[in-house]
Amino acid sequence: VEISKPDLEALATEISNPRPNITEYRLRDGIYPKFNREYYNVKIKERIDPLRIGDNLYTYRSKEVPVSVILYLFGHGVDFEILD
Repeated sequence: VEISKPDLEALATEISNPRPNITEYRLRDGIYPKFNREYYNVKIKERIDPLRIGDNLYTYRSKEVPVSVILYLFGHGVDFEILD
């Protein structure tokens, strides 16, 4: 699945929500299952709370993430760079 940066930004805007007062965020695999098949190399430039998708946990140290995490980062205004 090839998704352009503007399309990712539009999708992120649609699904973004204010951060709840918890230290780990969980996204359900069923929301965008096709977005969890392809991974991108990223550099997350600021700390984020851990994000769990299914059995996988992503943090600001994660180097390879699925599109669902990229959507989360866009939607929450996190400073990051796609390296691919």
